Amino acid sequence: LCHDVGHPGRNNAFFSNALDPLALLYNDRAVLENYHSCLTFKTLEKPDCDLFAALRTREYLIVRSQIIELILATDMKGHFETVSRFRVRRSAPDFDLYSEEDFWFLAKMIIKAADISHCGVEWGEHFEWCQRVLNEFYNQGDEERLRSLPISPLCDRDKHADAPKSQMGFINFVAKPLFDELAAVDIGGAVEAAAAAAVAVVCLLWQLLQLLQQQHAYSSVQQHLMAANYKY
Repeated sequence: LCHDVGHPGRNNAFFSNALDPLALLYNDRAVLENYHSCLTFKTLEKPDCDLFAALRTREYLIVRSQIIELILATDMKGHFETVSRFRVRRSAPDFDLYSEEDFWFLAKMIIKAADISHCGVEWGEHFEWCQRVLNEFYNQGDEERLRSLPISPLCDRDKHADAPKSQMGFINFVAKPLFDELAAVDIGGAVEAAAAAAVAVVCLLWQLLQLLQQQHAYSSVQQHLMAANYKY
């Protein structure tokens, strides 16, 4: 609820390249994540929104720090480093989810997974969210072109119109390694049975669409999959 509150539909690079006041305020570092965190606590200052009114000062400061850290963890700039560090940490002999440090490291991984959870849902819902994301990216690219700003990766509708290719790349290099790490520490197997399995299925369907796209049958198969709202 809080990690993307007030999201303007543009990414951090856009604000930094535009020398936007928001980027200047946060020194080009995790611009939107800092903004989301700030807006969260500004909202919580309102009398009818103060969920933590009953907490003592020390308790509140701890909760505030944890919320800020979780929101900042969703900055994709540090994604690969975070996943890599978690892989190393959970492989260590002394890894213990009952320890505070390891528990909160896992919490960061979980909120990161929630941030890209459209990769782990049924095909119809996944495809719909992908279209929304692509439209957001292309709209940003259009504005960047109009303002003579560098066009951000995947935001050029002319150069990055191959949805199957971009989505398979995102799933294989970003989503799947993250969900695999969560599955590795999930003793109950729920992550593997649900999210990780879904990630594998949607990737296979994108591969199918890519093959059929090459045979100029993409649109008809896409419509069929959407009509059937493919489930696994």
